[in-house]
Amino acid sequence: MKKIIRGWVLVFIFYMSMGTVYGTNTEALMTEKAFINELLKVSKTGAVLLTGSDEILTREKAATLIVNYLGYEAIAKKQNNLFKDVTSSQGEISLVSQLGLMNGLGSGLFQPNGKVTVSQGSLIINRIKNKLETPITWKHAFYAIQSSSQKEWIKGYDAISFGWSQLERDANNNFIISTSNTENDFKVPVGFEGPIDLAKANGVETYLMVYFENKGMLAKSFLEDELQRASVINQLVSLSQGMTKDGVTRAFDGVTIDFEQFLSSDLKELYNIFIKELKSALQKEGKKLNVAVQPTLYFKGYDYKGIGEAADHIILMAHDYGAITLTEVERQAGITTTPLTPIKEVYDALYEAGLSISDKSKIALQFSFASLQWQSQNNQVINSRAYTPSYDKIEARLSLSGSMKHFDHYLQSTYATYEENGIQNIIWYEDINSIHSKIDLAKLMGITSVSYWRLGIIPEAFNPLR
Repeated sequence: MKKIIRGWVLVFIFYMSMGTVYGTNTEALMTEKAFINELLKVSKTGAVLLTGSDEILTREKAATLIVNYLGYEAIAKKQNNLFKDVTSSQGEISLVSQLGLMNGLGSGLFQPNGKVTVSQGSLIINRIKNKLETPITWKHAFYAIQSSSQKEWIKGYDAISFGWSQLERDANNNFIISTSNTENDFKVPVGFEGPIDLAKANGVETYLMVYFENKGMLAKSFLEDELQRASVINQLVSLSQGMTKDGVTRAFDGVTIDFEQFLSSDLKELYNIFIKELKSALQKEGKKLNVAVQPTLYFKGYDYKGIGEAADHIILMAHDYGAITLTEVERQAGITTTPLTPIKEVYDALYEAGLSISDKSKIALQFSFASLQWQSQNNQVINSRAYTPSYDKIEARLSLSGSMKHFDHYLQSTYATYEENGIQNIIWYEDINSIHSKIDLAKLMGITSVSYWRLGIIPEAFNPLR
């Protein structure tokens, strides 16, 4: 009898080592290789190929494999440790927890050495898959500055903001909404009714975009003046109800505010007042409000929470991070790594927005199709200001022998290289890989709306009618 009991004890210990015991049922454990095989089936732009062993998968290893596969090492590197029992792979574990891909066990614990069962591994994989397969819920683009070449694309969006107005001062120092100043880019074009009619015929919402660039104390001067604010708000409401040019009048569904370069935090409260006043005035007329904002890491004058409470959509301009000029020291050092949308910075912007704005369906991640080109010789950069070739020129260059296209997995960013007349060239730009890798990140963070600046320069790969 004692021998029989001893045998059952050995069997029980064996099963305990192989799986998790739930009542009388024992579940098989997942190996690293099996987890990787399932992970590789998840479609992710910019993903990294992985290899693994037949060792049993731990929770810590699962977290690191996920981060490596997604290409988020740069994000994980800066994460704070969220768990008391985690002493290694802290950034990776914190990141997968923040993204909702793996959960802690409560009381500040993660159990990094805990073994992952097959069902637990499958659950983690399905979480990633379901988030990445979430469809885009709102697709927006700007129509401004030579956009007519892609006018037909309007039909493929949910909303279009027409960049035909600008906040400026007149000769009497009054703030006005200008729609016809020939000295700025944001003015109503001849035949403006064409793209508006096309949008309305296809159920696409139309917004009048008003642009403003803060210089010196200009924003504060405007925002502090109650009478000036009221005047501008009245002008915007009136224009949304009907804009007229050459005897033709068209109305908009609302207004998109694009006030940029709000560097100082003392603009926050004042800007909130303006946005809330404008929203109230527009709402009374059945009009909507979108607000474009820049990342608060650099631009402290935006209160995401306050703006998010008032606006129908918040367009997050998390782009154009790359330096456009280099110092003499940087040129001599041969620095040419200037990605437009490095994954860590985009994550930071999305995280701050998601933390502040309770309704994530309001947040739209925006992309801009810019470029930065540097030329080097003898390991030193020649140009102190980046060249900005068009995407047509970049594609033409890539079609030539000796030109190469690259994807930096750490930065999740695209660049091209070529040599000409002994000069090395590197061009940072956006392509389907760099854009979709950021869309995937946004989806993992619960943000499923996108915006594009601007029609007229958007590459064919992003044609919404395809």
